[in-house]
Amino acid sequence: MKQGYDELFVVGIQRELPFNMFLSVSGVHTHDLHLPSAIGPTNALNYSFVQNTCTQGPSEASFQQCALGQSWTSPAAQALYQAAGFAQATVNPGACPTNSFRPGFSGTFFAPYTNFGCDYGAGGLALRGFLPFPMFRGITNNFETNGADKYNALQMSFQKRTGNGLTFLVSYTLSRYLSNTDSGFSTFNFKGLNPANQAAEWSVGNNDQTHVLTMAGVYELPLGPGRKFLNHGGTAMRNLVGGWKLSMVNWYESGPPVNITAGGFSFNCTPLAYTPQCNPPNFVAAGGFNVNWSGNNYRPSTTPAFNVNKFAFPGAWTIGNAAALYNGLRFPGYYDEDLSLTKKFFFGERLSGELTMQFFNVLNRMLPGACTATDVTDPHFGQNTSPGRPCQGNAPRRGQAEFKIIF
Repeated sequence: MKQGYDELFVVGIQRELPFNMFLSVSGVHTHDLHLPSAIGPTNALNYSFVQNTCTQGPSEASFQQCALGQSWTSPAAQALYQAAGFAQATVNPGACPTNSFRPGFSGTFFAPYTNFGCDYGAGGLALRGFLPFPMFRGITNNFETNGADKYNALQMSFQKRTGNGLTFLVSYTLSRYLSNTDSGFSTFNFKGLNPANQAAEWSVGNNDQTHVLTMAGVYELPLGPGRKFLNHGGTAMRNLVGGWKLSMVNWYESGPPVNITAGGFSFNCTPLAYTPQCNPPNFVAAGGFNVNWSGNNYRPSTTPAFNVNKFAFPGAWTIGNAAALYNGLRFPGYYDEDLSLTKKFFFGERLSGELTMQFFNVLNRMLPGACTATDVTDPHFGQNTSPGRPCQGNAPRRGQAEFKIIF
């Protein structure tokens, strides 16, 4: 296992401005190497062998059309096993170990090893005999470190330090994240299809968000004794008009990319039997993505949220040429405004109170969620997976209040 390492370059300028304000602008580049990945599946079929054995193209609409997708005891599969040089093995009735998966199997067949039938029975698929390790199914290598990523960003922040009761911080990031791995754990990676073509896994990352804008601020209202306005009176006036504070936190973020697949008619979602990644579709160059998550027709059921004609079914045994993720095809962005209003009360030298009212999603935005069919073999590809009801990805407006006594 190779030790991962990171290359980091940051160039920035900072400028102090009048009225206790501060501006920072930075360019950031990172390049990480030897990250946990799954782009070299351990127990996948050899794609060149699959291409020579199974019909390529969309005419192969089901994995059972090829001998690899049929029972290994079928005539077609047995002819394939014999041609591959597998020896003929005989398993007598009762010869399978009692702790095997199919202890009742018996017969004489061409097989990759003698007890193959004891492991898979007569109905096991022929493709398993051509796996690098046919006695196993999916194998995860938690120590694979072939992953890499690149991150480039323009990061800006504008801050006002405390002064005249106002404090705020505005941050904006314009970035691009590219990667061939999308998890810190090999087990959870969804990239990794053809070990012989690992370059095809390189695309925008699953967590890439082009724009991220956040705003936070606190404003103490200048009212009451000791303040600019209504600054006369004693404790009563202070409790009536003084001690008010308004706070806000707002988020505006681009949505992450959508992973489009085409594995509905393939065994285990992939032409290579056991891979982390589902088979991608073929990419159609003509036309745009035409993303429209906010369309009224999408919310009830039938209108696709994007141009479904950009993708085509490649075939059950053909690896599609589409990338895992595209910059132009993203889930809905995230927009949220939260406010809070706080009022302090003064009951004496040792006793005070504080009333806080918080409001989440103040504008009551309805953001479409990710409940969309994303496999091209799905008859509802691109449509809402919950027909007849809105696909809401965020919580509606909420409010809460609390009062605490400090002594």
